[in-house]
This record gives sequence, C-alpha cells and structure tokens, in this order.
Amino acid sequence: MLDLATGKVLGQGKGLQPANGGYRQVIEDLVLVRVDGSLGGIPCGFYEIAADGSVVALNAEEWHPPFGGGTTSDHHPIFYPLVEGRIFMRQQDGIYRWDVRKTSP
Repeated sequence: MLDLATGKVLGQGKGLQPANGGYRQVIEDLVLVRVDGSLGGIPCGFYEIAADGSVVALNAEEWHPPFGGGTTSDHHPIFYPLVEGRIFMRQQDGIYRWDVRKTSP
C-alpha cells in the first residue's frame, strides 16, 4: 500500500500474485487478486487492508468458486465488483455472489 501523495510505503504483504490473464484490484478496504484468467479458471486471493496500512490475507491458498463453473474468454469481465465485502462473479451458468470477509470466501 502506497500513500499516493507522498509515495511512502504504508504496508506490504506477500501472497498470491497475478499471472496469465490475472490482475489485482482494490475496492474499499479489500484487494482481489485474480491469479489466472486463462482457460476459464477463476482462482482468486483476497486481502483486507487495515486502517494502519497492514495487509491481511483472507485465504492462504487460491480460492476457486465451489460451484457455478468457470468462464470462457468471451465473457471475462473487466473486473469483479466488490461491494460491502461481497464479490459478484459471472460464471458459466449465471451470476454468483460470495462473501469474501468470511473465513473461507
């Protein structure tokens, strides 16, 4: 975490990194890392940013949606919305909502 005004590092953590077709996004105090977007997979990591800038992993390993199927390249979203701790994902057979602030998203 950086202070955009000064460039000062406020917090740093290690964990899952984006790879092929993956990305990071920050919404509110949550960080989503889509690890890999190839071949329709949706492996993700979730992190919470505390007020002091510390970063806490909400899952130690890649999380995969337990049902709903993957995606295909024709409907990869630009990003998955995170609203009040819940993520909305378009998958093969519909749109699903998961609460990422639970012990296991």
